Amino acid sequence: GIKLTYPSIKLISWSLDDMYAWHNRSLYYTLGLKYYDTVFTVKSYNVRELKLIGAKEVKYLHQAYSKKHHKPCNSCDEIKDKVDVIFIGHGERERFESLNYLAKNGIKVTVYGAAWHKKEFNNYHNNLQINDYPLLGEAYSNALSCSSINLCFLRKINRDLHTSRSLEIPACGGFMMAEQTQEHAELFKEDKEAVFFNNDKELLAKVQYYLKNKTERIKISKAGYDRCVNSNYSYDSMLNKILEGMSNV
Repeated sequence: GIKLTYPSIKLISWSLDDMYAWHNRSLYYTLGLKYYDTVFTVKSYNVRELKLIGAKEVKYLHQAYSKKHHKPCNSCDEIKDKVDVIFIGHGERERFESLNYLAKNGIKVTVYGAAWHKKEFNNYHNNLQINDYPLLGEAYSNALSCSSINLCFLRKINRDLHTSRSLEIPACGGFMMAEQTQEHAELFKEDKEAVFFNNDKELLAKVQYYLKNKTERIKISKAGYDRCVNSNYSYDSMLNKILEGMSNV
């Protein structure tokens, strides 16, 4: 292989997925882990797990946003309050139940993403508008920027404690309401730079409160954006950390 031809070369593995989970990990990936000098993961729990199945060294990096693609919209101020609550992401049972709970309690929610066509998601309240297609590029960043409240649900099958949306929403200047986790709390100050919730009842109460309090909402979204920029939560920074990590190998 390449290591035999160039013994001094450094090999790395990097992924945004939970690479210990079988739905993401192939036999070839597992057998190849031992050949990498360093494996970089955005899943903190993978550090121990990937070492157990052959990785020599595993380093954790949090997710990031793209400076090129994830930025505030400059033309959506006039429609800032036209979309009450939005969620952009894959269709999953837990997410559907939370979104439908909000809808049944009088909250208008707009959803975009793949896999929402499943029959298990057919029976929903008319306050819930499901668009079974993803938003990409500028349409995605503008939707995050121009909505009153952006929901950030985590993917249970990937055991997420934070996800790419966790950085992309505030980087676009959006107000983020995310599931409460330790990793979210490490990235953003609660009720200052983002708002967190633990269950559907708490989610509903906080959505109702922040829909009525636009000034607080805008203040938090601005602080969340500043945190992304000032703490350099970008892919540029992630790449630099990877290169720095490899220079010490």
